[in-house]
Amino acid sequence: MALSNNDKQIRFRKKEELKKKANLILRDWQWRGWNHLGSRSIEDIKKTLDELVDLKPNWTEEDYISALKALDAFQLELYDNPHSLENDVYRARDSIENLRTTNDPRRLFAEQKKAVQNMKNLSAHIISALNLAEGTSSDNAAAIKEVFRFVGHSLIKESKIPRSQATAICLAILGPQYEKPEWLFDELGELLVNQVGIEDVNKLISRLKLKIEQYQKEWNL
Repeated sequence: MALSNNDKQIRFRKKEELKKKANLILRDWQWRGWNHLGSRSIEDIKKTLDELVDLKPNWTEEDYISALKALDAFQLELYDNPHSLENDVYRARDSIENLRTTNDPRRLFAEQKKAVQNMKNLSAHIISALNLAEGTSSDNAAAIKEVFRFVGHSLIKESKIPRSQATAICLAILGPQYEKPEWLFDELGELLVNQVGIEDVNKLISRLKLKIEQYQKEWNL
């Protein structure tokens, strides 16, 4: 069914509202000085915002509302923890050798600082590669899952596995045939409570109990 001129104007204004909101989020982030902190570059932020407001040609009102909600959520994410990459790098390295116990704290600090910058560069390259691949978001998720698996295999062979939420995610991708460290469950639990929320974690627990019961019945355990 063809749209009337009035409907076209309404849809145009709504798309412009999304773009305006995205620009305000970016400007607010820059004005507050957050662009000088954390792991994300302004290009990374702008790319994400552009994707959030990019509605498909035959978008519906539901798509528009979802985009608005996604923008609000992303703005909160920007201010939540701008140092997530740094935290994972430092925490994992500290679990093996930390500044309080090392004989050479200056060397260790320099190594940690260099590692953070290297991983910022690497994450930027990975994001660029995903953009160049021109896959869908679900295609990208499948590729990243394989990256997690690759890193998990590298971690699992270490005699003392570095501890962080990032390493926990990579280890969780591996199958049950691999022996996992006990701290894995603490890291995953903290990650889920902080990132998913207590209410949804309770839903997850209920689903897990149901899945376990189904599995036990299926395999007569």
